[in-house]
Amino acid sequence: DFVKVHMPMAYLPEEVTGRLSNNVGRQLQRVTMACANFMRDHPQVPREIKKFVCHRAAGRSWKYLHRHHGESHFSKWFYYSIASYFVPDRKTVSFLENCAQAFDKAEQNVHI
Repeated sequence: DFVKVHMPMAYLPEEVTGRLSNNVGRQLQRVTMACANFMRDHPQVPREIKKFVCHRAAGRSWKYLHRHHGESHFSKWFYYSIASYFVPDRKTVSFLENCAQAFDKAEQNVHI
């Protein structure tokens, strides 16, 4: 029997043989560093986009640590998410690199 639903759905197993990494923290760290490297290579990106990228990166960092490592609203990562609204253009890359450090707590295991 099948069930009809009116929205897209997907089944994703937690462990997949051959997947480069099942480590969510490492994947988020790579995304954040990719943003930092892009901003470094393209400094002419408009200020509004830089602010948006910083805010998303800080939010990713805070939410990951809060959900997976129990960080409180008094942690520096929560304050990073607030500070992300005020990052000057010249500090975008260093801010993103700092956000990527939040994922250093991610487990080191990689499944190949």
